[in-house]
Amino acid sequence: MRAEHMKISRTTVAPFAFVLCAHACAGPEQLVLIADPQDTTSMYLANVYMHERDVPASNFIAMHPGAANHLAFSQQNAPAFLGTIASRNIDDHADFVLVAPSSQFRFPVSSTITDSCSPVNNLSISSAYTLIPVQSEVLGGQPVSTPNRYFLPTGTMLPAFHSNINWLAGQPSTNTNARMYFLGTMLGYTGTNGNTPAELVDMIERSAASDGTRPSGTFYFMNNQADPARNVRFGQFGSVATQMNSIGAVTQIINGIMPNGQHDILGVMTGNATLDFSNMTILPGAFCDHLTSFAATFSTSSQTKVSAWIANGASASAGAIEEPCNYTGKFPRADIHKFYFSGATIGEAWFRTMQYQPYQLTFYGDPLTRTFAHIPSISVPNAPTSTVSGTVTLSPQGTTTHPSATVSAFRAFVDGVLMDEAGATQNLTIDTTQIADGWHELRVVGYDDTPMETSGTWIGSLTVNNNGMSATLNVPTTIGSMETDLDFIMQAPGSTVTQVRLLHGDRVVASAQGNGGTVQLRAQMLGAGKPTVQAEAVYASGQRVRSAPVQLDIDFDNATASAAPIAFDYAKFVSVDHAAVVELPASVATDLSSASWQLLGLPAQSSVLLNDGSPYFMIEPNAGASGFDDVPFKVTTSAGDSNTAIVRIIYEDVVCYADCDGSGTLNIFDYICFGNQYAAGDPYADCDGSGTLNIFDYICFGNEYAAGCP
Repeated sequence: MRAEHMKISRTTVAPFAFVLCAHACAGPEQLVLIADPQDTTSMYLANVYMHERDVPASNFIAMHPGAANHLAFSQQNAPAFLGTIASRNIDDHADFVLVAPSSQFRFPVSSTITDSCSPVNNLSISSAYTLIPVQSEVLGGQPVSTPNRYFLPTGTMLPAFHSNINWLAGQPSTNTNARMYFLGTMLGYTGTNGNTPAELVDMIERSAASDGTRPSGTFYFMNNQADPARNVRFGQFGSVATQMNSIGAVTQIINGIMPNGQHDILGVMTGNATLDFSNMTILPGAFCDHLTSFAATFSTSSQTKVSAWIANGASASAGAIEEPCNYTGKFPRADIHKFYFSGATIGEAWFRTMQYQPYQLTFYGDPLTRTFAHIPSISVPNAPTSTVSGTVTLSPQGTTTHPSATVSAFRAFVDGVLMDEAGATQNLTIDTTQIADGWHELRVVGYDDTPMETSGTWIGSLTVNNNGMSATLNVPTTIGSMETDLDFIMQAPGSTVTQVRLLHGDRVVASAQGNGGTVQLRAQMLGAGKPTVQAEAVYASGQRVRSAPVQLDIDFDNATASAAPIAFDYAKFVSVDHAAVVELPASVATDLSSASWQLLGLPAQSSVLLNDGSPYFMIEPNAGASGFDDVPFKVTTSAGDSNTAIVRIIYEDVVCYADCDGSGTLNIFDYICFGNQYAAGDPYADCDGSGTLNIFDYICFGNEYAAGCP
């Protein structure tokens, strides 16, 4: 397979004439979902969330979200996460990070965060992602009271959150004290004292269904006078309730611990170690929390957990993963309900009201829930209904029920990548010559002109044919259980197709060489729920073409049938500028958690950041990495070892392949350069990816030269 200076099939978006969303415009396009591919529960809940929330396939990362400690996280997870979103071209709008349930909810922080009240020994996993942009400062030592620069409790509407904006005192700023963050959250925890998978599925479904419904009900602020240490937020209640009442909310400040006897609960703020949920009804979309020491410390059964709120109907909660002391700055303020009622997502409302950086706090639930938003309705009357080429023009339309807002701007996304922006009366354009042939998800997102820039999404598809390339996927049986062996028939025509592989999200899970064929994969490798898969053909030129997606329906059950694993060869395209998660595709027919993936060699041109037996490893390409590295691997299970497979890591950059001398212009010197590379036996000269240098490589280079550069 051709090694160096690959032609990138995804476009690099040019700078825009104006910035449409100075803020986040929160929606599924802005959320990155991380799940552990070796944890069937984690994958199941990730699949459910992606399906219910329409999260783009490019926004899913399959890796264990936690680490041994914060230092290891900063050296492994953080660069892999940043490298993945950058190489997928979603880093300009990846604002939320949602961690699917895994075996961890926290990890040691090595005493770098100081607190005179109680030692800070651990960091919540969700907060580790929040703090990635400032992790060097955290590792260098910070007081627990270090301010969250997005915090600002005043007003009734917040500016929507964006990870690419420096914040200070709650506003965008160029001041040197301003800081960036991600909005890190945790979907749930299914270990001891956590939720059952069924409870979390119910939470996801009711949260998504509640969006934009703006139900009637009451927000309850509980004055627990019997426990003054946990009642420290009581002083905030009066002014917040007054502000909420002025914008149409119904609030009550009640003496006691819980609003028992009430059946219209839109939110609860209380403080106590244990809670009684009898004779009360929490409505879908509610945020409820209780200030106490161990609300999200799942390793102890002491005190009621945040999981109890979810089990009893809430969409989100928040709590401490170890003893935090009762600083009000460590917990969300009462203003969270004010911002949420005004139309913000729960995640933004929570982070806006966290005065301190949330080291020991975790947000628990669905951060995209926006029950009180006026969600715009978006249509694209002239969306293509047949195969396209060249430039596509879209004329979106949008309306909103918001009494004082209009839909003022639009964005076009292709496969989760931002392609164009336009004002309310302008067209969106997509140059399809800058994206691959084949099927693409097309979504148009419209935004209102409120400070929160509430978004609505239209989702369709775009089938492109500029170069005569295509791929197909046929799945005879789409329904099964975790132990079902599914057949995937993948095909791509053409003499220069080198491989066709099966994708779940953007990760390769199986492959066939040449023009494709039928591959069999145990369903548990994709996870239960409604996972979506595609075939992707790889051409000798480095271009990749995807098929239309196929949605599966996999029951969440315990697989019992076993067989020896099968590992798959494939090519991993890695940007030389970014760390990467390199998946190791295999079909495993035993307990995934006990399987071990073993590298039988290491890449010569990358540093290995993580190699711990997981179904992936993490790398950081060395400076000057080029060509490819072949890394053999196998899988060991209780049913035996797999075959030895090879992942070919192909180091690609954005230089056009035909521009051999890197001059930026195609001319005779590129032919001379190619001839020299051929004579030297450089892998670059293997243009057709055959593994042998011959006349066909000259023909291939001539075709690349004739095709020109993007």
